[in-house]
Amino acid sequence: MGTIEQETQQADPIEAARRPLMDALAQAFAVYGWPEILGRLFGQLYLLDRAVSQDELCERLNVSKASVSTNLRTLENLHMVHRVTGPGVDNGSGRPRIYFQAERDFMKVAQELLRHNARRELEVMSRGLDESRSRLEALRYHPEGDVAAQAAHDLAAVDRFDGYRRWANRILWLVQSGERMQHFISGLWTKDTP
Repeated sequence: MGTIEQETQQADPIEAARRPLMDALAQAFAVYGWPEILGRLFGQLYLLDRAVSQDELCERLNVSKASVSTNLRTLENLHMVHRVTGPGVDNGSGRPRIYFQAERDFMKVAQELLRHNARRELEVMSRGLDESRSRLEALRYHPEGDVAAQAAHDLAAVDRFDGYRRWANRILWLVQSGERMQHFISGLWTKDTP
């Protein structure tokens, strides 16, 4: 597209001004293997700071209802988005209309993302470490001395790696309690922290 000035002069200058943040959120979610639409959905809901219908999100993001629905469900599971009922009825069914609203406490959002991503990483690491340790333990008594020596060397490296896993488990334990995390962060984070 054009320059920042040209984008800001488009029909909706607010959307043009929000675009860099939406792009950054999309990229941040992609870094952790999430679809970019997750970051865009959360960003829209967070900046709008009100309950929004699924149809409005589809229109704002120019994506299908199926994509919005699937990704809203993921955001709900991550406790980043909440369902709320609002005025009107859904398609004449008589049921209250469903809207979505972003979690406003960004500390909770960050904790949930850390918790989810750390848990996934720890599961992958644990499987790999445990499997390698088991195989290397069996090779420590290999009849060929250099194989046994290399296995012993690699076991020491696996043990060092396991130190990371223990450290990460402690961090996950800290993150799993909002109170513990708030106490920890309050000691590190002030308004003046860069």
